[in-house]
Amino acid sequence: MTQKINKNPKKYLGWKNYKTWNVMLHLNNDSYIDCFKNNLEYEFNNIDIVKPIMRDIDTYKLFIEYFNLQDTQTTDGVSYLADTLDYEELNEIISDIVSSYAV
Repeated sequence: MTQKINKNPKKYLGWKNYKTWNVMLHLNNDSYIDCFKNNLEYEFNNIDIVKPIMRDIDTYKLFIEYFNLQDTQTTDGVSYLADTLDYEELNEIISDIVSSYAV
């Protein structure tokens, strides 16, 4: 078995760093992303988070607040609002989800 060499030591499994990867891993595994998609599908125009996200204003932080996770951590101890998260990448992911439901 050959081991892949990480050519960019500043990346972690394709993400900017471990904490960003860990947060997205838990959001996906804990079904927050799926739940959010389902809510968007059925209540797109009634969800308060949609308008600010459509304007690209701190979309990830609004998503975290939507699920009341702002004061919590993953089971690995990473804060969902850690200072070292790649917010640009996280904002883009949440914005893409919302825009895919826009009419």
